[in-house]
Order: sequence, then structure tokens, then C-alpha cells
Amino acid sequence: QNERQNERQNERQNERQNENQRQNERKRSERESESERRGEGVGRDCSVELDMRLSGACPVQEEGPPLSGGSGGEGEGDTVAAEVEAEAEAEAEAEAEAEAEVMAGTGLGVCCAALCAEVRGRAEAGDAEAQYVLGRLWKHGNADVGMPRNLRKAAYWYSEAAMQGHPLAQTKLASIYQYGKVGYGRDVALAKQLLEAAANQGLTLAQFKLGKLCAARRESIEEGIRWYKAAAGRGDYRSQFNLAKLYSSGISRVHDHEQALHYYRLAAEQGFVKAQYNLAKLYSHSYPPDGKPNVYEAIKWYMRSGEQGFVKANYNLGIMYIKFVKDDDKAQHYFRLAAERNFAKAQFNLGWMLHRLHKNKTEAAEWYRQAAVQGHVVAQTSLARLYRVGDGVEKDLREAVRWYRQAALGGYLKAQVMLGNLYLTGDAVEAEAEEAA
Repeated sequence: QNERQNERQNERQNERQNENQRQNERKRSERESESERRGEGVGRDCSVELDMRLSGACPVQEEGPPLSGGSGGEGEGDTVAAEVEAEAEAEAEAEAEAEAEVMAGTGLGVCCAALCAEVRGRAEAGDAEAQYVLGRLWKHGNADVGMPRNLRKAAYWYSEAAMQGHPLAQTKLASIYQYGKVGYGRDVALAKQLLEAAANQGLTLAQFKLGKLCAARRESIEEGIRWYKAAAGRGDYRSQFNLAKLYSSGISRVHDHEQALHYYRLAAEQGFVKAQYNLAKLYSHSYPPDGKPNVYEAIKWYMRSGEQGFVKANYNLGIMYIKFVKDDDKAQHYFRLAAERNFAKAQFNLGWMLHRLHKNKTEAAEWYRQAAVQGHVVAQTSLARLYRVGDGVEKDLREAVRWYRQAALGGYLKAQVMLGNLYLTGDAVEAEAEEAA
């Protein structure tokens, strides 16, 4: 009888365990369905919820770090396209560094099925770190573990972590709202609020991004400088570089030559090639207090930039050695380095030196040609002259007229005059007739 009672008791216990397991599985399935629904659907606008919860979750301050700063100078740098590309590269690099640091701290760097299941379980249980990691996993995707790339799911989990005060998740979500990505409405004010929350927790990436967001508008440029300084003080070379650009800009109220030199130098000493180049450019122009260039410093920083393969630095080194040092051999050396990287101005200058100084007209013609095909109008005119007189190349009036015409169409006055003279003498008409025949 005791045995039968024990058996019935064991059976009831097993039934309860089975029922509990079925209930847990049912709840888990419901949670997964809800997560799938929220992640896969149109990006939900959680701006109201974030507005309500951010101030309680994060120590948002009314103001950023204190401003200690100056006033401006005329900005110099590369083309707008190059600057935009450099900004995008710097931001992507900053995000990658911040992500790597967080992932290293979690020990979740290698993705496998068991680990993803663990992360998902922790995320659904409310673990902010796991929610961020799960968002990152969805962002990058991993088909081997059944997680194809899904930006909406990534955004959902970033928002869950952000509302718990996770600074990197707040920064990621800020980018989504700033640019209106994956179905989320564009909300720059909320993006700024998210960045402030992360920046006030000391996340350098957020301070850099907040500085960039504020500095893009003239009315908040001082606020941008404050946040750039916060990140620059932590050694962020991107913020140091952007600060220097602001201080060397044409915006009078922030123009400060000494501050520009200071921050360019900080970034340059960390090996940032564009900072090295811009620092050299500042030194190569009039420099207070005597208004003269600092040739030694300019050459030093151009060299460091050129050693990293920055082609414009080698070209400008050539200019420095011609203009200030009066060393034609070194000038030719640096022009050649840039010319071999297909930099048209260096190709023309190298051709000119070979033509005028070394009388190597055959090689000069080849460098003129390489610059000419890139639209360098002075090189086109110089090449046309060589063809017109047969100097270093076989005399060919048709080629001369062709290159004069290209330069003339490019607006180069000397080429227009030379082409007009060829028409007056009839040489251009004769050349065109031969070409037509």
C-alpha cells in the first residue's frame, strides 16, 4: 500500500512538472511572438515613451562640460566631398571602437547558436547589456545561427536597452532618429536628448556625435565646441580634429589660430593623417606673431602625412622645397611621389621641372600628357606647344590643335589666344582638314 501511495504521489508530481513546463513553453512562445511582432513590424515610434523615461534613467544635465575657448580664422582643408568622406570614415571608426570595447567587456564576441539563445533569453528578461548585444547581432546578422540581418529588430532592441540607460544603445538609437532610419520618424530633438543622456554618462562616442550635431548649426556651435572638448579631453582625435577645423574656420566668433594649432597638433601626434596635413598647411601660411610661415614645422608635418601615403602632402612638400628651401632636387622627388599616385598638379609640376630645368623634354611630355588627360588646362597647353614645335615629341599640328582646344574650352586664356593665332595663320584650319580627310 505504501508503494502504491508513493507511485501515485510521483505521478502527480510528474504531472505538475509537465504542466509547469508546458506553461513555461507557452509563455516563452508568446514572448518570442511579441518580440518578433515588435521587431519585424513598422518601426514603432517610442519617442513619447523615451521622453518620459530618459530623464529618470540617465543623469541628463542641463548643460554640457564648461566652455573654455576662443574665437576663429579662415578655414582651409580639402574639398567638400573629401571632408564628408573623412567625417563618415571617422564616425564609422569611432562606432566600431566603441562597439568592440563593449563586446570585449561582455565576453560575447563569438556568436554561436547557444550563445545567441542565451543573449535572447537575458534580453527578454530585461538585461540591458543583453538587449544591446541582441540589437547588434540583428544589425550585423548571422545566417549560421538563424539571425539574418534585420535593422528593425536591431532598432527595437536598441530602444529597449536605451530606455534602461545603456549609453551605446542610446547612441545607436540617436542615429536612427537623427536620420529617420528603418521606419522610425525623423526626430532630431529626440536624437539630441539620447546623445546627451549617453554623453553625460561619459561615452566618448556620444560626446563626439553630440558635438558634431550641435556644431552643424551656427546657433549651437558653442555647445558643439563644449562637447567636442569633452571628448577631446579623453584623447578622441576625431573631436580634436573637428575642434581645430572649427577654430580655423571663417566663423568669426569661434576663430582662434592658436586653438586650431593646439587641437590639430593633439590629433596629429596620434597619427591622424588629415590632422598632420592641416597642421602643416597652417604652419606653411602666415603665422603669428611675425606673420611669416613656420617652414620647419610645415615640412615636418607634411613629411609625416606624406609617409602615410597622403598624396597632397607630398605635392605640398614639393612646393615648400621650391618656394622656401630652394632645393630643386628634393622638390622634384616629392612631386614625383605625388605624380606617381596620379595627382595632376604634381604631374604638371614634375613635367615643368623636367622640361625647363633638366631639358628632359621626352619625359616631360609624358607627365604633361598624364595631367592633361585629367583636365589640367596648363598641362594641356604645355603639351600642345610641344606638339606644335616638335619639342620632345614628333611635330603634329592636329594634336596641338586638339590640346589647345581642350584647354581653351576649359577657360584657359593663354590656350584661347594660341588657338586663335593658329586659326589666323591657317594652321588650325589645315590641321582640321587633314583630320577630316
